[in-house]
Amino acid sequence: MRDEEYLRALLEQNPAMGRQQQMGMPAAPYGGGMGRQQPQQQMGMPTAPYGGGNIGKGHLGRMGKAKASFNPVGVSFTLVALALGGLAWLVGARYTIDGIIWMFNLAMATVGESYRLEASRNLYLGMLVIPIIFSMVEWGMGKLVLKSEWETRILWAVVILIDLTTTGFGLAATEPGDLGILAWAVSSLLPIIGITFFLTFWPEWILKWGWRKLRVGWNSIAGM
Repeated sequence: MRDEEYLRALLEQNPAMGRQQQMGMPAAPYGGGMGRQQPQQQMGMPTAPYGGGNIGKGHLGRMGKAKASFNPVGVSFTLVALALGGLAWLVGARYTIDGIIWMFNLAMATVGESYRLEASRNLYLGMLVIPIIFSMVEWGMGKLVLKSEWETRILWAVVILIDLTTTGFGLAATEPGDLGILAWAVSSLLPIIGITFFLTFWPEWILKWGWRKLRVGWNSIAGM
Protein backbone atom coordinates (compact mmCIF):
# COMPACT_ATOMS: atom_id res chain seq x y z
CA MET A 1 0.00 0.00 0.00
CA ARG A 2 2.84 2.29 0.87
CA ASP A 3 4.49 1.48 -2.46
CA GLU A 4 1.34 2.43 -4.38
CA GLU A 5 1.14 5.75 -2.56
CA TYR A 6 4.83 6.41 -3.31
CA LEU A 7 4.32 5.60 -7.00
CA ARG A 8 1.21 7.82 -7.18
CA ALA A 9 3.17 10.68 -5.65
CA LEU A 10 5.95 10.25 -8.23
CA LEU A 11 3.42 10.28 -11.07
CA GLU A 12 1.92 13.51 -9.76
CA GLN A 13 5.36 15.13 -9.56
CA ASN A 14 6.42 13.93 -13.03
CA PRO A 15 3.51 13.33 -15.44
CA ALA A 16 6.00 12.35 -18.21
CA MET A 17 6.80 9.15 -16.34
CA GLY A 18 3.14 8.18 -16.42
CA ARG A 19 2.90 8.70 -20.16
CA GLN A 20 6.00 6.56 -20.72
CA GLN A 21 4.56 3.75 -18.64
CA GLN A 22 1.25 3.94 -20.54
CA MET A 23 3.17 3.59 -23.82
CA GLY A 24 5.12 0.63 -22.47
CA MET A 25 8.47 2.49 -22.51
CA PRO A 26 10.95 2.34 -19.63
CA ALA A 27 11.25 5.48 -17.61
CA ALA A 28 14.57 6.98 -16.68
CA PRO A 29 15.50 6.66 -13.00
CA TYR A 30 14.87 9.44 -10.53
CA GLY A 31 12.13 11.13 -12.53
CA GLY A 32 14.21 11.78 -15.67
CA GLY A 33 12.77 11.99 -19.15
CA MET A 34 12.42 9.20 -21.65
CA GLY A 35 14.95 6.48 -20.96
CA ARG A 36 16.84 6.49 -24.22
CA GLN A 37 19.50 3.96 -24.89
CA GLN A 38 22.80 5.61 -25.63
CA PRO A 39 24.22 5.14 -29.13
CA GLN A 40 27.32 3.53 -27.64
CA GLN A 41 25.15 0.91 -25.91
CA GLN A 42 23.26 0.20 -29.13
CA MET A 43 26.59 -0.47 -30.87
CA GLY A 44 27.89 -2.55 -27.99
CA MET A 45 30.41 0.11 -26.97
CA PRO A 46 31.03 1.07 -23.35
CA THR A 47 29.80 4.38 -22.07
CA ALA A 48 31.54 6.70 -19.71
CA PRO A 49 31.12 6.02 -15.97
CA TYR A 50 28.39 7.59 -13.88
CA GLY A 51 25.84 7.75 -16.68
CA GLY A 52 27.82 9.95 -19.05
CA GLY A 53 26.81 9.80 -22.67
CA ASN A 54 30.26 9.76 -24.26
CA ILE A 55 32.96 7.17 -24.20
CA GLY A 56 35.52 7.80 -21.53
CA LYS A 57 38.59 9.61 -22.82
CA GLY A 58 40.96 6.98 -21.48
CA HIS A 59 39.12 4.19 -23.27
CA LEU A 60 38.96 6.17 -26.50
CA GLY A 61 42.68 6.85 -26.32
CA ARG A 62 43.39 3.17 -25.87
CA MET A 63 41.16 2.30 -28.82
CA GLY A 64 42.79 4.93 -31.04
CA LYS A 65 46.33 3.84 -30.36
CA ALA A 66 47.48 1.16 -32.73
CA LYS A 67 50.35 -0.70 -31.16
CA ALA A 68 53.21 -0.52 -33.61
CA SER A 69 55.21 -3.68 -34.10
CA PHE A 70 59.00 -3.64 -34.14
CA ASN A 71 60.47 -5.00 -37.35
CA PRO A 72 64.16 -5.87 -36.82
CA VAL A 73 64.71 -6.43 -40.55
CA GLY A 74 63.30 -3.01 -41.37
CA VAL A 75 65.41 -1.30 -38.70
CA SER A 76 68.53 -3.14 -39.89
CA PHE A 77 67.84 -2.06 -43.47
CA THR A 78 67.38 1.52 -42.27
CA LEU A 79 70.72 1.44 -40.41
CA VAL A 80 72.47 0.21 -43.56
CA ALA A 81 70.79 2.98 -45.57
CA LEU A 82 71.94 5.55 -43.01
CA ALA A 83 75.50 4.22 -43.17
CA LEU A 84 75.54 4.39 -46.99
CA GLY A 85 74.00 7.86 -46.90
CA GLY A 86 76.60 9.06 -44.41
CA LEU A 87 79.45 7.61 -46.50
CA ALA A 88 78.07 9.22 -49.68
CA TRP A 89 77.73 12.53 -47.84
CA LEU A 90 81.39 12.41 -46.79
CA VAL A 91 82.44 11.69 -50.37
CA GLY A 92 80.35 14.61 -51.60
CA ALA A 93 81.75 16.87 -48.87
CA ARG A 94 85.28 15.95 -49.88
CA TYR A 95 84.68 16.95 -53.51
CA THR A 96 82.87 20.10 -52.43
CA ILE A 97 85.95 21.13 -50.47
CA ASP A 98 88.19 20.14 -53.39
CA GLY A 99 86.13 22.39 -55.63
CA ILE A 100 86.41 25.30 -53.19
CA ILE A 101 90.19 24.84 -53.03
CA TRP A 102 90.44 24.70 -56.83
CA MET A 103 88.31 27.81 -57.28
CA PHE A 104 90.26 29.70 -54.61
CA ASN A 105 93.59 28.83 -56.22
CA LEU A 106 92.23 29.83 -59.64
CA ALA A 107 91.12 33.18 -58.24
CA MET A 108 94.56 33.75 -56.70
CA ALA A 109 96.28 32.91 -59.98
CA THR A 110 93.93 35.23 -61.87
CA VAL A 111 94.88 38.22 -59.73
CA GLY A 112 98.55 37.31 -59.86
CA GLU A 113 98.94 36.08 -56.31
CA SER A 114 101.25 33.17 -55.61
CA TYR A 115 99.40 31.99 -52.50
CA ARG A 116 97.87 28.57 -52.89
CA LEU A 117 95.81 26.27 -50.72
CA GLU A 118 97.23 22.79 -50.43
CA ALA A 119 94.85 19.94 -49.63
CA SER A 120 95.58 18.40 -46.25
CA ARG A 121 93.76 16.61 -43.48
CA ASN A 122 93.66 19.67 -41.27
CA LEU A 123 92.34 21.80 -44.13
CA TYR A 124 89.59 19.29 -44.87
CA LEU A 125 88.57 19.16 -41.19
CA GLY A 126 88.59 22.95 -40.94
CA MET A 127 86.49 23.41 -44.08
CA LEU A 128 84.06 20.61 -43.27
CA VAL A 129 81.72 23.19 -41.79
CA ILE A 130 81.01 24.52 -45.30
CA PRO A 131 79.32 21.36 -46.70
CA ILE A 132 77.56 20.97 -43.36
CA ILE A 133 76.03 24.43 -43.79
CA PHE A 134 75.11 23.60 -47.38
CA SER A 135 73.30 20.46 -46.25
CA MET A 136 71.52 22.23 -43.40
CA VAL A 137 70.22 24.90 -45.76
CA GLU A 138 69.19 22.43 -48.48
CA TRP A 139 67.68 19.94 -46.02
CA GLY A 140 66.16 22.18 -43.37
CA MET A 141 64.80 24.99 -45.54
CA GLY A 142 63.17 22.94 -48.28
CA LYS A 143 59.57 23.25 -47.01
CA LEU A 144 60.05 26.70 -45.50
CA VAL A 145 61.28 28.21 -48.76
CA LEU A 146 57.96 27.56 -50.48
CA LYS A 147 56.26 29.76 -47.88
CA SER A 148 59.00 32.40 -47.67
CA GLU A 149 59.63 35.65 -49.47
CA TRP A 150 61.27 35.61 -52.88
CA GLU A 151 64.57 36.89 -51.42
CA THR A 152 64.79 33.76 -49.27
CA ARG A 153 64.05 31.56 -52.27
CA ILE A 154 66.82 33.22 -54.26
CA LEU A 155 69.30 32.75 -51.39
CA TRP A 156 68.31 29.08 -51.10
CA ALA A 157 68.79 28.58 -54.85
CA VAL A 158 72.20 30.31 -54.71
CA VAL A 159 73.37 27.98 -51.94
CA ILE A 160 72.30 24.93 -53.97
CA LEU A 161 74.03 26.34 -57.06
CA ILE A 162 77.26 26.92 -55.13
CA ASP A 163 77.09 23.39 -53.74
CA LEU A 164 76.59 21.91 -57.21
CA THR A 165 79.33 24.07 -58.72
CA THR A 166 81.97 23.35 -56.11
CA THR A 167 81.24 19.62 -56.15
CA GLY A 168 81.41 19.55 -59.95
CA PHE A 169 84.71 21.46 -60.05
CA GLY A 170 86.09 19.18 -57.37
CA LEU A 171 85.25 16.13 -59.47
CA ALA A 172 86.60 17.72 -62.64
CA ALA A 173 89.89 18.64 -60.93
CA THR A 174 90.44 15.04 -59.80
CA GLU A 175 93.02 13.08 -61.73
CA PRO A 176 91.46 9.94 -63.25
CA GLY A 177 94.44 7.90 -62.10
CA ASP A 178 93.60 8.70 -58.47
CA LEU A 179 90.26 6.86 -58.74
CA GLY A 180 91.48 3.56 -60.13
CA ILE A 181 88.59 1.61 -61.62
CA LEU A 182 86.33 4.64 -61.06
CA ALA A 183 88.39 6.79 -63.43
CA TRP A 184 85.43 6.82 -65.84
CA ALA A 185 83.52 8.96 -63.32
CA VAL A 186 85.70 12.00 -64.12
CA SER A 187 86.71 11.14 -67.67
CA SER A 188 84.02 13.21 -69.39
CA LEU A 189 81.45 15.90 -68.70
CA LEU A 190 78.32 13.74 -68.65
CA PRO A 191 79.32 11.40 -65.78
CA ILE A 192 80.68 14.38 -63.85
CA ILE A 193 77.30 16.13 -64.07
CA GLY A 194 75.39 12.98 -63.06
CA ILE A 195 77.66 12.21 -60.10
CA THR A 196 77.57 15.86 -59.03
CA PHE A 197 73.78 15.85 -58.77
CA PHE A 198 73.84 12.45 -57.07
CA LEU A 199 76.36 13.50 -54.40
CA THR A 200 74.57 16.81 -53.85
CA PHE A 201 71.04 15.53 -53.27
CA TRP A 202 70.92 11.77 -52.65
CA PRO A 203 72.87 11.60 -49.34
CA GLU A 204 70.69 14.23 -47.65
CA TRP A 205 67.54 12.57 -48.95
CA ILE A 206 68.45 9.06 -47.76
CA LEU A 207 69.66 10.37 -44.39
CA LYS A 208 66.40 12.23 -43.86
CA TRP A 209 64.37 9.20 -44.93
CA GLY A 210 66.38 6.82 -42.75
CA TRP A 211 66.20 9.04 -39.68
CA ARG A 212 62.43 9.30 -40.01
CA LYS A 213 62.06 5.52 -40.39
CA LEU A 214 64.44 4.82 -37.52
CA ARG A 215 62.47 7.08 -35.18
CA VAL A 216 59.33 5.08 -35.98
CA GLY A 217 61.24 1.88 -35.19
CA TRP A 218 62.51 3.07 -31.83
CA ASN A 219 59.09 4.40 -30.89
CA SER A 220 57.72 0.94 -31.67
CA ILE A 221 60.29 -0.59 -29.35
CA ALA A 222 59.35 1.82 -26.56
CA GLY A 223 55.65 1.06 -27.01
CA MET A 224 55.98 -2.72 -26.73
